[in-house]
This record gives sequence, C-alpha cells and structure tokens, in this order.
Amino acid sequence: MDQNLFNDICLQQLTLSGVHEGETVVVLTRGGERGEYADAFLWAIQRLGATGYHMRLPSPASAGGAWAVGDSGLGRIPLAVDALKAADMVVDCTFLLFSPEQFAIQDA
Repeated sequence: MDQNLFNDICLQQLTLSGVHEGETVVVLTRGGERGEYADAFLWAIQRLGATGYHMRLPSPASAGGAWAVGDSGLGRIPLAVDALKAADMVVDCTFLLFSPEQFAIQDA
C-alpha cells in the first residue's frame, strides 16, 4: 500500500465527515491489526487541526483470533467506552458492528 496515497484518502474521508479544529477524534483498533490505518487517520486528524489519539484494544482471547459480531470485548473495559463516548468522532477499525458499545457510543 502506498502510505502517502492512503494518508490522502483518510484526509479526504475526514474532511467529508466535517472534522475540524477543536474536535477530538479517536482511532480504535485491536491488537496488531490495522496499524497503518491508525497512522494514516492520525496524520489526517492532525492536518485538520483536530486532536486525535489511538485506542488499541487487546486481541481477542478466542482461538485463532476470531471474533463474533456484536462482541467486541470493549464492554469489559468501561473506562474505554466512556472515553469513546466523550469523543466527537470515533474511527472504528475493529468492527464494533451491532455491539451494545456501538449503540452507547453513537447515542452519546
């Protein structure tokens, strides 16, 4: 992957999402997965004048690294959920899809 091209794609995505100076954006990953995504989004966040940080969840404990839809493991870390709820935007690279945490973060 061309990292410069990917940086530009992330910058365009965040620009289209309306990210601007003064906002807080969290990039959420899991284990060693999608580190290049986190780097590119953090670069783009900085370029837009927003504050960003990377929250990296532990790898799933299940055999083979598999995970179940709706069970992100994030629910076992309530302080992390609270931090994500306080952000203006979360870039989810973990697929929180259909998890109770996803709905709680969106509602906040």
